[in-house]
Amino acid sequence: MRERAGPLGRLAWLGLLLVGLGLGAVLWLWPGPPGAGPEPTSGPLETAPTTGPVDTAGRLVVPVVGLDVPLGAMLVEDGLIDPPGTSQAYLLANHGVGPQAAAVGTVFVALHALSDGTGPGNRLADPTARTATVGTGDRIGLDGVWYVVQETAVRSQTDIARDAALWRPDQPDRLILLTCLDAPASPSGWDNLIIVATRVE
Repeated sequence: MRERAGPLGRLAWLGLLLVGLGLGAVLWLWPGPPGAGPEPTSGPLETAPTTGPVDTAGRLVVPVVGLDVPLGAMLVEDGLIDPPGTSQAYLLANHGVGPQAAAVGTVFVALHALSDGTGPGNRLADPTARTATVGTGDRIGLDGVWYVVQETAVRSQTDIARDAALWRPDQPDRLILLTCLDAPASPSGWDNLIIVATRVE
């Protein structure tokens, strides 16, 4: 994810947390040309609020790393996830569900890390070891809904964009956290760290 000139992109699965590193790269949500965008949610997800109250959602809290930031919402636009700010987390409001509807779908969240180390996402990744700073069993709070980390992995942005299972909006009780990591060998210059968690309360 990167900061762009002009209007910034807005954004909202299990819980997906997307973290861009500094003026990093934009993640393609779906493979294909710009404008393809995500498929509209359907079925039980139609009853789950994904706009309105989600814009004033509470906070993202990861106690093990001391992360506690406001939780807002943004839209996926033209198939891209590009959080509009660098000091809070953002629900992907037009893909998946909000935290209070976690029982019927996946929550997606995105947030930036900064090259100077001051962004909220910086607490989630160790850029030297290229690993997550959270591990299996660590707790993540999202607007008062609590999740437990199940797994973490570093993957290329191309790989993530083509992973249909990762982006399924209808898998209940799931949270995914994703951070960007500097990857000079990658065509985009960035990889992503995915953190997958499951709702516990």
